[in-house]
Amino acid sequence: MTENTSREDSAWIEIDRIKNQLSEVEGEVRWLKWLLVATLGFLILLIWRHAST
Repeated sequence: MTENTSREDSAWIEIDRIKNQLSEVEGEVRWLKWLLVATLGFLILLIWRHAST
């Protein structure tokens, strides 16, 4: 019985570790989305200003 409990505890520890990693990755994805939007906005501005001259 202790072996099963130990396996279950290990599984829950692993699940918590993966949840933490997922949370970190979600934060990085948010940052990359913001960076992508800012970069595209800047490129559109450059193209628009170049086209209007």
